[in-house]
Amino acid sequence: MDAVELASQREMSFEISDEMIDTTTKGDAAKSRVPLGEYDVSISIGGLYDTEATAGGGVDTLISNLTGSVKATLLVTTSQTGGHTYEIEGYVSNISEEMNQSDVVTYSADFSSTGELTTGSVL
Repeated sequence: MDAVELASQREMSFEISDEMIDTTTKGDAAKSRVPLGEYDVSISIGGLYDTEATAGGGVDTLISNLTGSVKATLLVTTSQTGGHTYEIEGYVSNISEEMNQSDVVTYSADFSSTGELTTGSVL
């Protein structure tokens, strides 16, 4: 699995949510709990689609991953030493490109996790 760098990213939404599973049985006091490690990560990204940029082809790779049902690894990071990094495997679930006549071409994509979130920091 090759790394894909997305050019001119302008926005990102990073959401982690717990799945509440009802573990009550008849006669128990009504309680719900979240089993350890059970969570869902959804990520939405968007930016400028620049076909001339070296990294601009990353959007084409996302499209290939979506249409080929290929698992991808998403790494969210910063260039700042000591900054947080987040890495997770999953699938691209949606891609959209906006091509308005009087504006630049943009893209947006959604990513759904299939694994555990790994955190770290930039060295």
